[in-house]
Amino acid sequence: MFESQGRLMVQGAGQPAIAAEVVGADRAAIAAVGAQLLFSRNSEGQVLGPVLNQNGQQMRGSKR
Repeated sequence: MFESQGRLMVQGAGQPAIAAEVVGADRAAIAAVGAQLLFSRNSEGQVLGPVLNQNGQQMRGSKR
């Protein structure tokens, strides 16, 4: 995730960047591909990484 020209953007490996919209705490919607991005946290509240939910599947990512 990154910000570009005032918009929240997401980009998968080898994919073009697309817009995302914050829809709640630790949650973003990616309308162009019908997906939601959730951020998991540990007990201290630190972000562990993202989880992409799309088409009934969940894919975990790593924090960089």
